[in-house]
Amino acid sequence: MKTRIFTNEEKLLNHLVLHSNDMPSALGLLNGQMGIVIVLAHYARVRKQHQIERVSELLLENILKRLTKTVSIDFADGLCGIGWGLEYLIQNDYMKGNSAELLQEVDAKIMEHDVLRIQDTSLDTGLEGTLHYVLAHLQGANRAGQRVFDKDYLENLVTRVRQLCINNQKNQDFQNLFAKLIEGINGSENFYGFQLLRFIKPKYNPKFLTLKEGTAGQLELLINRTVEQSL
Repeated sequence: MKTRIFTNEEKLLNHLVLHSNDMPSALGLLNGQMGIVIVLAHYARVRKQHQIERVSELLLENILKRLTKTVSIDFADGLCGIGWGLEYLIQNDYMKGNSAELLQEVDAKIMEHDVLRIQDTSLDTGLEGTLHYVLAHLQGANRAGQRVFDKDYLENLVTRVRQLCINNQKNQDFQNLFAKLIEGINGSENFYGFQLLRFIKPKYNPKFLTLKEGTAGQLELLINRTVEQSL
């Protein structure tokens, strides 16, 4: 009897599926279940494995049940990242839904924070992460002919990001995000690209399940490599 030898991709997938529920309260995009949901959904589509799609759906149900109880608004672990993930799933046809309605309470919590006073400009916990969510959400709303965020919040966000661009003209990331923000506010329906790979660290830590530096991120990199090779 031959011993079944699993590929590296299969090993990563099996580990991710078996342990994906080990952290039910960690809902975030970079360090929690939302990142795993996206990777499993992508894997199921590429490999045409509907049973993996069901695992992704079950994890998403857990996130939606706990969404309004999430306190943090940051991108790595909180509402901005979760909201970004939901926009990713909706705009890439992994799920159906009206993101303006689905994320209404999330938006209200995010707008409670004064962007003019934010000093942390990082992706994980600061203004850059907030911007990625706002851009993804604006694009989704514009495509659906709806409005999200109030006028004051968007005006203050424009003011703060413009200040950062003036104070640090060498920061190309914020220059690009600022240009996209103006496009989104002006109603563009196709200005923001969901480049998931930009959030994955190349160094893999097998102790983690996460998108940022764990099993989910490594599996996503392998899936993308396979897709590129087939083109």
